Amino acid sequence: AQELSKLNAFSDVLIREDKRTNADRGTHIVFVDMGTPKVKGKTKNDAVEVQTDGTELAEGSDLGEVLSATEMVKLTNFYAEIKTNLVSRGIPEKEIAFIHDAKTDTKRTQLFDDVNSGKVRVIIGSTGKMGQGVNVQKRLAVEYELDAPWRPRDVEQRVGRIIRQGNEVYGPKVAADGLTVLEPGKGVKRYIFVTQNSFDGV
Repeated sequence: AQELSKLNAFSDVLIREDKRTNADRGTHIVFVDMGTPKVKGKTKNDAVEVQTDGTELAEGSDLGEVLSATEMVKLTNFYAEIKTNLVSRGIPEKEIAFIHDAKTDTKRTQLFDDVNSGKVRVIIGSTGKMGQGVNVQKRLAVEYELDAPWRPRDVEQRVGRIIRQGNEVYGPKVAADGLTVLEPGKGVKRYIFVTQNSFDGV
């Protein structure tokens, strides 16, 4: 399946980057807008009706208009596949978190603290839930985008999680004036994964 081939390519890159950043407890942020948790499906007359909570869709859009029902059901397992694949390749399960599991402000704050401390090294979620207001940049080393967002502002929100002030491990060291760069720092990386002949490349 196409999504699994993309998953394998992504997993290979994350494992390589994890080894490179392990000594610094560098963290990884993974954006996936399609196939977010809580997509439900049921079979009826050889067709599948799909329901989502609506919060993950681009405004005015419906994934049902973009993807077939069969493709939607496959996507419901994508988050689980990501975690399973990473764990099978050596990433400790306790170091992987879905932002969707942090359902209260208290839990979100704790998750952000865990990412900033390096206790959680891989955080996975949608642009809607990991965009504005998410400050996990303290030791963020790599950003991964597994699908293409629908709105230009979503691109800005993704980039804005990693290219920002406050990255104490991989970002530049800046003087007290906030402008003078004292050291360039190790730098951060971004990976965008595209499947040929799909909406990714549009």
